[in-house]
Amino acid sequence: MKSQDFEEYKKNLEPLDTPPNEEFTKLFPFQPYSIQLNFMSNLYKAIEDKKKVVILESPTGTGKSLSLICSVTKWLNDNEERLLKPPKKTNFSISLAKDDENKDNKKNKIPLWALEHFEKKEIQERNDFFERIKKQKAIQKEKLQKIKENETKRKRIYEQDNNKKKKIKLEDSKEEEETTEESFLLDEYDSDKELNNSVSKIKKELDNFFKIIIIIIIIGIIGIGIGITIFVKVYYSSRTHSQISQFTFELKRSELGKTMKCVSLGSRKNLCVNPKVRNLTSLNRMNDKCLDMNEGKKTKCHYLCNENEEFKDVILSDIYDIEELASLGIRHENCPYYGSRSASKMAQIITLPYNLLIQKSSREALGLDLKDSIIIFDEAHNIIDTITNTYSFMLDSDMIDRTISDINEYLGKYEKRLKGKNIMYIQQIIVILKALKNYYTDFKKEYKNKKSYLSTINEFLIKLNIDHINLLKVKKYLETSRLPQKLLGFTKKYINKIIQEEDDENEGFSRHVSPLMVVENFIFTLSNQDKDGRILVYEENKAVVFKYLLLNPSNSFKSIVDEARTVVLAGGTLEPISDFIEQLFPYLNKEKEIAHYSYDHVIDSSSLLTMVIEKGPLGSPFLFNYENRNNPKMLKELGQLIINVVNVIPDGVVLFFPSYHYLNEVWEFLNNHGYIRQIENKKRIFKEPRNSKLVEKTLTEYSQEINNSNGKGALLLCVVGGKMSEGINFSDKLGRGVIVIGLPFANKESYELKEKMKYLDNQSKIIKNSTTGNEYYENLCMRAVNQSIGRAIRHKNDYACVLLLDKRISQPRIKNKLPKWMSKDIQTPQSYGLFIGKMAKFFKQKKLNN
Repeated sequence: MKSQDFEEYKKNLEPLDTPPNEEFTKLFPFQPYSIQLNFMSNLYKAIEDKKKVVILESPTGTGKSLSLICSVTKWLNDNEERLLKPPKKTNFSISLAKDDENKDNKKNKIPLWALEHFEKKEIQERNDFFERIKKQKAIQKEKLQKIKENETKRKRIYEQDNNKKKKIKLEDSKEEEETTEESFLLDEYDSDKELNNSVSKIKKELDNFFKIIIIIIIIGIIGIGIGITIFVKVYYSSRTHSQISQFTFELKRSELGKTMKCVSLGSRKNLCVNPKVRNLTSLNRMNDKCLDMNEGKKTKCHYLCNENEEFKDVILSDIYDIEELASLGIRHENCPYYGSRSASKMAQIITLPYNLLIQKSSREALGLDLKDSIIIFDEAHNIIDTITNTYSFMLDSDMIDRTISDINEYLGKYEKRLKGKNIMYIQQIIVILKALKNYYTDFKKEYKNKKSYLSTINEFLIKLNIDHINLLKVKKYLETSRLPQKLLGFTKKYINKIIQEEDDENEGFSRHVSPLMVVENFIFTLSNQDKDGRILVYEENKAVVFKYLLLNPSNSFKSIVDEARTVVLAGGTLEPISDFIEQLFPYLNKEKEIAHYSYDHVIDSSSLLTMVIEKGPLGSPFLFNYENRNNPKMLKELGQLIINVVNVIPDGVVLFFPSYHYLNEVWEFLNNHGYIRQIENKKRIFKEPRNSKLVEKTLTEYSQEINNSNGKGALLLCVVGGKMSEGINFSDKLGRGVIVIGLPFANKESYELKEKMKYLDNQSKIIKNSTTGNEYYENLCMRAVNQSIGRAIRHKNDYACVLLLDKRISQPRIKNKLPKWMSKDIQTPQSYGLFIGKMAKFFKQKKLNN
């Protein structure tokens, strides 16, 4: 069967019926809740119906990960069975049926014996094709099972002999071939021939592509051919490695999930096992050291030298999270960073952090094929910000100077030997660079009293005086000629010592990233639509920075949506959904192409007490806005409230502040006025550290204090949007109370936020009922609040009290942006005494029940 025939074959497959609840129940490690069954049915049907986007809201603690896994793996399994099941009709008979609809030309009717012959031939070819696939899959399954069994034994022996393990010595590598000057020389380039040659080039590439695919399918059905060309892949992405590890843990628990080939991708920081690299402080330095060792003539990385095909099979033989993958690499003395990338080609499920999936250049570097795949973005509440930050490029004056210097050195050596239009395009690049240099020189002089300058793209191009240059052609030239890569090779060979000295002093530079590539990315942003972004110029650490601010993330995300079968956005609470639809999918038909499902919590309403506290013990209103937040009278009442609360709420209480700065201000005030001492008489106080390396230590000490304090418990001071407001589990005793002080509104004076709000205001004038700038501003704040209060209830039998300290939260506009499952039972006590009474009654009842 040819590849084009297979595509036609897939189009004519019978649709899958959504499985009954009993089938989903079998896949679960326990009896699923009714909301989980609904979740799985709805997602399964949406994938089968080829919905482009599915938005799923399921509160934290409702088993969202397991529901995702069981639904998606069930569809994968059913779809594979459907693909390998003999269809009722052949492609040949289908095409004849279509032809039969038009009976105008009866002269060309094919004889019956010929029809039967062709159909019989197609049936035989198709059956042979699928039999080969089934046979190869069975062989591969048996092979991986044996590897898995051997790995279990190997791990046990390794752990027993770990103390006796010999130290690994770096091996001398073979002498590398000398890089010649010609390898850095540009090939002849003629942009006028681009259009004429493009059709023939594409045709040639497609012909080669189909030849390769057909060869892969026909000759023995190599495993990698199956993975790439036939079956659907799933990409699971989340913001942190801990969330991804939780997903792989749940994958192992599900009936179908544990049978899948899953590979976790990560950075060198998480996967490198070479001590010489791991001990470095920054990711840039780790990347540089790794690449230096790979290219080194004297010594190469021992783990990469040992890389082999068997290690890829070991990775695929079982499901490993990032930490387990690193341990696997140590046991096998193989590189898990590169090994996982190779193994991912054969995986059915690939897990990876947001940045590796969202950034197009990262996807291309990893060789990720998103065609017809299922892409899951978990904890998707921050995906808009992630896309915006990913595609907001920066270029500073140091990088501009370095690029100009490198190009001049390059021209000094090769100018007379360059052919075609290379000189013309390089001169245009120099014009752009010098224009940027002149701009930042003038900026330093003209804007001494002004910290920054903001402009539209068109205004910026006019001011640079380069609006006559076709930036898209320059970008195309840089990609086609590979000048950035050749320039990098040239500088590493001829001026490497200078670069190394600079890089050792500056962690922002990387010896393996061409400065011209950074310039190229910035040039590309200047070719975006004027309304989609802004250029911000400011001074930082004596350097002038040009920053492109992305305002419209939909275009940057569109390539993912276009390629995928279905994109799933999942989270505890994603409201208001309008933000996602308007900012990411304005081009999709809401009714036909987008599905949205929202589910209640699994806990009983009696297990959660949520109250808005508008006033303190003495009646002072709680209004923690910018003007009033340091009001001494209000802060004294806050101190007294905390004392009262820690006397009522048992075990652990988590207190969220709008920012680190405000946490420290309140701490200083309460400490100076004796409140901290009174609070510590009841519960020991812990503060969220700014250093992420100390977070685990703080959480461990907080947990130990709760378990060893004879019922006194502990108080943890955190920050909304900080390191402990997302992905941290404050279940049971760790979070019997969650208190949020004020509303964490972002700085409205920041250029980024002001321009985003202006952009949305302009869009709301064009698109009826779309989100305004102020609505977006409130939505940002409330999403952060919702993430914080979601830390408490983590399972069906959990219980907690949530206190929201600010009278603004009682406003319907703000209150309605709290999670639906929480806001329907929210209370606003009319007096302080009533509030304390309700809280005391709640915990007394829970104590009796337990």
